[in-house]
Amino acid sequence: MTYIHLICGKRIPSSIPLIDLENMLDPKIFFRANRQLILHFDSIQTIEKMKSSKYLVKLKSREDKKFVLSEEKSKAFRKWVDR
Repeated sequence: MTYIHLICGKRIPSSIPLIDLENMLDPKIFFRANRQLILHFDSIQTIEKMKSSKYLVKLKSREDKKFVLSEEKSKAFRKWVDR
């Protein structure tokens, strides 16, 4: 099951797999952060550079929602954010 989390805190269930959602969304404003998460540009609250080219990303929707981007994804993420 896929859930779409809105900035307002609402969670909407979806039967569409993440890979299909990724293909339907505009890559200028959405980024596949990992195998569980697609980000909207406006959902990002803070980005912190970590050791070894990783980033800690905090989302606006929930105060406790943070995740670390892998080194593999970090270069593409930085390019996406800096556009």
